[in-house]
This record gives sequence, structure tokens and C-alpha cells, in this order.
Amino acid sequence: MSGYPSLDDAVSAALFEASRLSREHRSNPEYVGVIYEQDGQHFYTPPVSSGNTNAAKRSVHIPSGSARALYHNHPGRGAEDFTPQDISTSSRYGVPSYISVEDHNNEIRKWNPAAPSATKVKTGSLSRDVGNSFSRGEPVLAQLPWTEMKRHMMIELLGRKPDDSRGLTR
Repeated sequence: MSGYPSLDDAVSAALFEASRLSREHRSNPEYVGVIYEQDGQHFYTPPVSSGNTNAAKRSVHIPSGSARALYHNHPGRGAEDFTPQDISTSSRYGVPSYISVEDHNNEIRKWNPAAPSATKVKTGSLSRDVGNSFSRGEPVLAQLPWTEMKRHMMIELLGRKPDDSRGLTR
């Protein structure tokens, strides 16, 4: 996998893959991963899931000190905010967290622990979550992940290998 020049572009590609995987499963689980930087390029770990629609806790391996962001999808209806657990995890690791929101056409949003007051929108309490701050986050405008979209179309729509010389033509 080649890297991406910006963090937001790597996030866009990762969340495209996470959302695709989630839609392929009947239970529509949440997928998570990490964006890391190496040699000036941004990469993402493959999305992983614990099979739960409300949370995903998995271990991923990246080069030490290279973490730049966390990402996961919110597949359920009404799951448009960063949860207290999302905020707590992002703050603990000191990196931004990104989500794609299924209810909003997989809109990508970011919560940044370096500027939490700018995105805090409401408080509440969920027994499964830590703390009580929810956040809508900030919308992210990222480059569309054309490479991943083309790969998906080659495999799923045309039944070809991603490197087929015919490309997307029939």
C-alpha cells in the first residue's frame, strides 16, 4: 500500500474501507484503526472489528511513535457524535480521532484533543461510556479515495483483479 500526502487523505481512504467492510456484514459492526506516519507519508492500519455495532476494541501494530490519528466508523442510526469513550481514547493517546457517520452519507468528522472546547456540544451520561462529554466534531474535507474506490469497483463490480490491465473498461 502506498502512503498518502496528508493525514486527512489517509483517513478518508481508511474510513472508506471501514464503511465498506461494515456494510458487508449483516450486523453492520464498527471498525477501527490507526493512521501513522512513516518517511513523510501517512498510512492506515487495516480496519478491524470486534463484531459490535457500538464499539470496537482491537490491538494494532505500528512503528513506535508514529501514531497520528485514530479512526472508526459509526454505523448505527443516531450515532452522529463522538462518544465520551471516543473522546477519552483520543485524549489518552493525544491524537485526533476521526469518524465516518453512516446517517450522514458517511460524512467524515474529526475531534481534536488539542482543541476540545471548540467542538464540545452537549453533555449526558451513558453507563458504558467514560465521562459525559459528547462532541459533534468538525467536518473534514478530504480527497476522495479514488484508488480504493477503483480497486473496489474492479473486484466487486467487474470481478477482476485490481491490477487487471483493462482497468474499469468492459
